Amino acid sequence: MDASASTIVTLLAIFAITWYAWIRVKSKKGSSSLPPGPRGLPLIGNLASLDPDLHTYFAGLARTYGPILKLQLGYKLGIIVSSPDLAREVLKDHDLTFANRDVPAVARIAFYGGLDIVWSPYGPEWRMIRKVCVLKMLSNSTLDSVYGLHRREVQNTVAYMYSKVGSPINVGEQTFLTILNVVTSMLWGGTVQGEERGRLGAEFRRAVADMTELLGAPNISDFFSCLGQIRFARPGKKDEWFGYKI
Repeated sequence: MDASASTIVTLLAIFAITWYAWIRVKSKKGSSSLPPGPRGLPLIGNLASLDPDLHTYFAGLARTYGPILKLQLGYKLGIIVSSPDLAREVLKDHDLTFANRDVPAVARIAFYGGLDIVWSPYGPEWRMIRKVCVLKMLSNSTLDSVYGLHRREVQNTVAYMYSKVGSPINVGEQTFLTILNVVTSMLWGGTVQGEERGRLGAEFRRAVADMTELLGAPNISDFFSCLGQIRFARPGKKDEWFGYKI
């Protein structure tokens, strides 16, 4: 091992020990107000023990630690509630208290810094965005027209499938496109018809699936916020950010 590699390993070890000591001191100060939970590893917490089937993993933890428990996910502290009564308190009785959420790195990239109605913190700006959606997109006149739009698009879908008798049809894509046409008709009155229906339906559905995958993918900076502004470079690639999916 050369000198530079030894220096990097030493610095990483010092950083890990310092971070672990800080977390231990911090957890002791606030341990009385936190629910129980499994012990984690230094630096990464419980990230290494997460199971891909989170619902069964959380159910197993609830049997051990009770209906409310904590997980240390890197720098982030997660509180898990797994009973109907606690879920009602969080989502209904005290919904404003728990309305805000951390914006993941990919949401900041895809949604203009996380300033849309989904990721914006509760406050005057969020209420203004909601008011615009309710008055313009979900007004009584718009909702009254939904039934007619839905009926028309279902009839168009049936007619399109009838015209393709004897040819393979992706029913999932056609159903997705029918819903898309209802939404676009509500927004600006345009729909996709004819031969473009299959091609554009498949492309848009693939784009939505890719965006959903990106939103669900973990990012290093989601768990270690201090790494969000660190750049790294790969040979033949332009500089990338730790905040992007890697």
